Amino acid sequence: MEAMNVNLGTLRKILWLTSELKSVCSPKKKMGKPLATLVLGLISMSQLWEGVQCNGLELHAPNSVSVQKGLCVAIPCSFTYSHPSFTNADTLNGYWYESGKQHAWNPAFATNDGSKEIAQDARGRFRLSDKLEEGNCSLFITDAQESDQKAYYFRIEKGRGRYSFPNKISVTVTADNNQTLTCRVTCSSESASPVIREERIYLNVKYPPQRPRISGKLIHKSGGEKNLTGLSQTEAQEGDSLQLRCEAEGNPLPGVTWVHRSHSKPEQSPSENPLTLLSVKQQDMGGYTCRAQNTEGSSETTFQVYMAYSPKVCSQSNTSCWKEGDGFRCNCSICSYPRPEIQWVVDGEIMEGSNKEMEVTSWYKTDEATSTLLFKEAQDGRHSVLCRGNSSSGETSVNIVFYSLKARILTESTVVPFLLGLSLIK
Repeated sequence: MEAMNVNLGTLRKILWLTSELKSVCSPKKKMGKPLATLVLGLISMSQLWEGVQCNGLELHAPNSVSVQKGLCVAIPCSFTYSHPSFTNADTLNGYWYESGKQHAWNPAFATNDGSKEIAQDARGRFRLSDKLEEGNCSLFITDAQESDQKAYYFRIEKGRGRYSFPNKISVTVTADNNQTLTCRVTCSSESASPVIREERIYLNVKYPPQRPRISGKLIHKSGGEKNLTGLSQTEAQEGDSLQLRCEAEGNPLPGVTWVHRSHSKPEQSPSENPLTLLSVKQQDMGGYTCRAQNTEGSSETTFQVYMAYSPKVCSQSNTSCWKEGDGFRCNCSICSYPRPEIQWVVDGEIMEGSNKEMEVTSWYKTDEATSTLLFKEAQDGRHSVLCRGNSSSGETSVNIVFYSLKARILTESTVVPFLLGLSLIK
């Protein structure tokens, strides 16, 4: 037995090469000839053969086969069709259908009949032998998927001759790797005993990491803990502790790294797994991305950690007023968790919505709100513009005082906190 390392792309090509192999048996006659079969599958394939005969109509095929997800399998099948109904000169068509489904109302999974609809999930992956006239009804499946796991039956049509063989072939799709691949050739004739040859190869399929799975727990400083398995985010309080574990399937076994992204500090790459954060602080908030990588590729998943904090100005440079046309525009950006709402107050009057004189536009991120106030007409003189941000965590405001001197605007801004809704402005 030989060991072989292959990737999925190479393995899928193996199946198609089997169709180029010439028969190792010399046929005795056209109809009902013994079939030289080549089986490509896993050693776990259940080769339980079944033959059903009905007045010159007979089919030989295994009861069940097993194939690993993403791999390919050739299901050997031979049949005879010497019944008088099939002796006409019309074209012989073969069809593989899902067991239990009426052929008249359902698409085929594989056929040589160009007018027959093919099931959507079988297109480009299921193929019927191109030697149908010689009694070869073998079915080839590439890139096996979980949806392929079902029973199938074979049907032939030739002019007025039509027959569905009662045999059923069950296909099982597994997720196992490190199996033994078996190539088996069976040669038989009417005058000699069958000759069987087979070669086994240990299969080690390399594939890129699947999407990482994150599990873990949040340990509350007040006692108790929260299971984070299956979640993509959590909300922590300052002083809580967090443990995140990342796991990913792949061959070779993927290496795992963590990347932390936040507003308050540049990207960091902790190396430990599980990732442990003791007594979390506000700067620990953000996205924790697990990256899994091996020689075949990479994949990643992000877990978000939120912490409640009071509203504050996200960027002083993004909060100001400037002249625009005959009027002026002010911009304000407030951050907090939960996300804040922004309200504009100009010279003591609350500005909301839009009209012919002014327009308020706002947009939001997870823990950031940005709003723009536009006055479309000239506003001469001194004006006080208050940008107020509030959430369930608290409230803050930015007071912008500007003087309109026709050609330009002079501004000065002050950040003013609010405590329990009480303004500190005097």
